[in-house]
Amino acid sequence: MKNKNMFVVAGIVILLILAVVLVLRPSVNKKQPVKKQAAKETVTAQAKKTALPAPKPAAKREIPKDVGLLIVKASGSNNKPTYAGIRIFKVLDSQSSLFYVSGTSNAFIKLPPGNYDIELNALPPKLYKNVKVAPGQENVVDLGAVTGSLKIRIVDQAGKNENYDVKVFHAKSRNIVCSVASNRSIELLPGIYDLEITTLPPDTRKDVKVEAGKENLVDAGSITGTLTVKATKSSDGTPLEGMAFVKRPGTNESLATISTNKMVRLLRGSYQVELSGDKTKTKKDVTIEVGKDSVLEFSI
Repeated sequence: MKNKNMFVVAGIVILLILAVVLVLRPSVNKKQPVKKQAAKETVTAQAKKTALPAPKPAAKREIPKDVGLLIVKASGSNNKPTYAGIRIFKVLDSQSSLFYVSGTSNAFIKLPPGNYDIELNALPPKLYKNVKVAPGQENVVDLGAVTGSLKIRIVDQAGKNENYDVKVFHAKSRNIVCSVASNRSIELLPGIYDLEITTLPPDTRKDVKVEAGKENLVDAGSITGTLTVKATKSSDGTPLEGMAFVKRPGTNESLATISTNKMVRLLRGSYQVELSGDKTKTKKDVTIEVGKDSVLEFSI
């Protein structure tokens, strides 16, 4: 009987243990999401602490009531602001105006209220008439694209960029506008220009057109070759030092002066070469070809 009671008690204990396990298991599963949610809330709280403050609105420009601000907007070939000289004339009547002040595009200029004519420094100059400047306000005149870019591409025979200074002149004159390195872009006002590439001798390009808002490319390609002038004694072939003059064929115009036994890069073309000395020696029709190394020998 005792054994029977013991079995009954043991069975009851086992059932109680199973009941406890079944009750506790779901409660554990429910707590895990709570922990995750708590972790998310902690991260969110930290993010809020480290977040940058909202930018403050820009301070409003204060404009005196007795003047107006004028800004003449202008862009270049890449739609970025470009800075060109402007002249502002105060309108007197329908027939005349009086110069008032100079400035640049994309910069504010304080002016008394009234009507003005704006002259853009271009070739030829561009005039914008009767621009009204109201008091206490920002007055914006958008001229759009007023410059274009110019790039002179020069490469060697392998297609690698070659660096030369390029002088930019107003067309049909020697009035220089600027200098620019080859293979680099420069913004210029619309117009016609002449270019001079500083090769030996200089290479010129005439009537190059620059249009506003456009990228204008002068693709010169490969334009030079090399020349080495050698001088030796006729008796034993000993190298001699001296100077040689590269001249335009059929004239006495000297284009370049070079040292003997040294390689020099010349513009493609045909030349006359004179070796200086007790007796000047001349060789005509010396041809320089693009990408080729030419050797000219004098025996003295």
